[in-house]
Amino acid sequence: MKSQLSKSQKTFLIFIMILLVILSGIGIGYGLYKNRIYNKMISDINKEEKKYYITNNETGIKIELNKECDKCSLSVKLIDNIRKGIINTYEIKLLDENGNEKNIDDLDVAIMVPIDNDLKGYSDYKMLFVSGDEILKTYSTYTDSDYIVFKTSQLGIYGITGTINVD
Repeated sequence: MKSQLSKSQKTFLIFIMILLVILSGIGIGYGLYKNRIYNKMISDINKEEKKYYITNNETGIKIELNKECDKCSLSVKLIDNIRKGIINTYEIKLLDENGNEKNIDDLDVAIMVPIDNDLKGYSDYKMLFVSGDEILKTYSTYTDSDYIVFKTSQLGIYGITGTINVD
């Protein structure tokens, strides 16, 4: 025996089918939108994570660059302290393949100084950008593993200060 649907029942079923098609279309559209947003976020994260490191093997000081510096080297010289209260003073230069100083104006640079025996008795480190006996700029630092880290857009002579730890 065949079951007959009334006109209102057929209308209701058509309405439900149309509603399901619309909702599935919204779901597909939302899925495509969500994928596009997700892919953009991943792309942005990958761009941010690309870092390049150059280490000076004599001092262990290294720099982190946001752009590749092919055939570059890091020159670091420990120099006599030029001011009272400075623990260590370094002249830091980025050199190209010919040994010429490279300009870093277009680079974001993090300088990482290993916490050696000279620095272990201190905390609250600050990096001082100096010229002669004049302090040009003071940089805040943070420690990451066994390194004092600060960000800069210039290389030159830096002195490290800190607070003596009292145990």
